[in-house]
Amino acid sequence: MKITETCVLQDRGIIYINGIDAKDFLQNILTNDLNKISDKQSIFSSLLTAQGKYLFDFILVKHKKGYLIDCEKTELENLIKALKIYKLRSKVEILNLSNEFIVASIPFEKYLTLENNQTLGFTLKYKEDPILLDPRNKKLGARLISKLFKKSIYSWLVPSIVQEPSSSILTSHSYFSCTALIFLPPGPINSPGKYALVAASSPHKTNYFYFVSDGKGRHIFNATYKGHINSK
Repeated sequence: MKITETCVLQDRGIIYINGIDAKDFLQNILTNDLNKISDKQSIFSSLLTAQGKYLFDFILVKHKKGYLIDCEKTELENLIKALKIYKLRSKVEILNLSNEFIVASIPFEKYLTLENNQTLGFTLKYKEDPILLDPRNKKLGARLISKLFKKSIYSWLVPSIVQEPSSSILTSHSYFSCTALIFLPPGPINSPGKYALVAASSPHKTNYFYFVSDGKGRHIFNATYKGHINSK
């Protein structure tokens, strides 16, 4: 299964960060480099706690003199609160524009009819609306962030939209039934997946009680505390 239709992602919200300190403000608190962003390049990024624990993840897009944050709508208000904690004296505006923008997913094949550049995060503009190849995986297709739900915009995305709007645009559920196949579950990235829940509810029987990182991206497991100490 793959994404073959345009999907309106109703579970996404839009935050707009604007102001003379917008870039420095975001650069100091996000996990990705704001210098990578331009009118032709968008990025995927996260906001962590001071201890490095996950809080939020989102797509960041340059828009006019500021930045659009494409995030989970259910976490939007919490994300705004977190951003305002870091605002202090920074000259920035943090606005919830979810009622002014919609986010739609465009199949990768459709995107290629508009642009041949397959660089993840590559961004072009249709009028003032950004269309970007998903910065995480091209199999997710492209995204359109549109200020107005215009027939003129969707006439080239889905030719039958004027006649059959209900059958031409899929739901977020249809979109995520495809994205789950490349290990992108719906909801925030820290939501446990099926296999994590199964592992927690029905763990394999083992004698291991201790584990420690080997510093190379793997873990060393031990059945005894003495072995655990020796592995450090």
